[in-house]
Amino acid sequence: MFPKSKIFIASNDASDLIPVDETEYSAEIVLQTILARNPDLIPGDQINPEDPRRWLLVCNEAGIPSEENGSNYWRIDHIFIDHEGIPTLIECKRSSDPRLRREVVAQLLEYAANATEYWPNGTLKNLFKQAHANNSEIYLKNFLEHRPKPEDGTYGIELINDFWTTVDTNIANCKIRLLFVADRITKELRRLVEFLNTQMATIEVLAVEIKQYTNKSNKLKTYVSRIIGQTENTQQRKTTPKKKFASIDMQLETFPQNAIFKDLVKISKENKHTTQTGITNFSIRKTIGNKAVVYAIAKPDAPSLHITTEYMNDYPELITQIENLLESRGLFRTGKRTTILPINNNKDEVCDHLRAIIDLINSYAARFDSQ
Repeated sequence: MFPKSKIFIASNDASDLIPVDETEYSAEIVLQTILARNPDLIPGDQINPEDPRRWLLVCNEAGIPSEENGSNYWRIDHIFIDHEGIPTLIECKRSSDPRLRREVVAQLLEYAANATEYWPNGTLKNLFKQAHANNSEIYLKNFLEHRPKPEDGTYGIELINDFWTTVDTNIANCKIRLLFVADRITKELRRLVEFLNTQMATIEVLAVEIKQYTNKSNKLKTYVSRIIGQTENTQQRKTTPKKKFASIDMQLETFPQNAIFKDLVKISKENKHTTQTGITNFSIRKTIGNKAVVYAIAKPDAPSLHITTEYMNDYPELITQIENLLESRGLFRTGKRTTILPINNNKDEVCDHLRAIIDLINSYAARFDSQ
């Protein structure tokens, strides 16, 4: 048993102090429900004081498969996404639960390992829509209003698609956050969290302590939360802002062998395809129907062009056509639904491959333009 603390709530003139005593949650589901209804109990300003995290609830009890195309094997308490599109996996436990240490750590790591491997693109988008039904679009637009506005000043379909593309990209790159939530965080769990957070480069691991205080006489309840397990070094390393380039031209100037990348951008623009700058890479996309679909990612480190069908789940016929085209050209997958074209004094060859892919995608997209 932990010693119980108390806090005091003052009246306006501080003449009277109302004591409220620390109280255990009656059940784990109570803590889960309170958190789902009040995401700001996760103190985003403590995670990143320079850019406090804001939270979008995706769903509760999300399923996670244990194999590709498999049915759901596990269920995780909550999934949130922050305003940078970083998925946040949350598991809640009461301090009285003996599993609040090694077992819960192993449990959440297992969830993360399988989710990043076996969730297909669009999983969190679909879960969000299912959980919020008719309110999903309004909920998301309200959340995105804090992001910089596009040039037309609206939060249209392209911004929404770009947000979900960022979410899928973060999952594919294992850029996620794991949160252990409890009314008390033990020193043993704190040390485990600190160790994991220090050692894991792309995954942020933290604990959130949410204490409940009650006054039985007036039924007053107060909640106090804090982040645990974040050392100063890891906070600085994982919250240092990384900004996208303001324009594709500015980004290209930082690329080695940038002449070929400039040609790739030129070919894309000539065909009315768009480019999107990133922190290091840039993507090429084509609007099919009302959805901007990423099909290529240019990478300056180990210079290469990655042709991907990762973002085409809504267009299975197009996936097959692209894979057949690549195979006919002697190009085969080098990753999960990705074909890598190395760039090394082979500008004409890479540009020819890109033109062929663009022609195929344009032909496929034309049927949607006529609908």
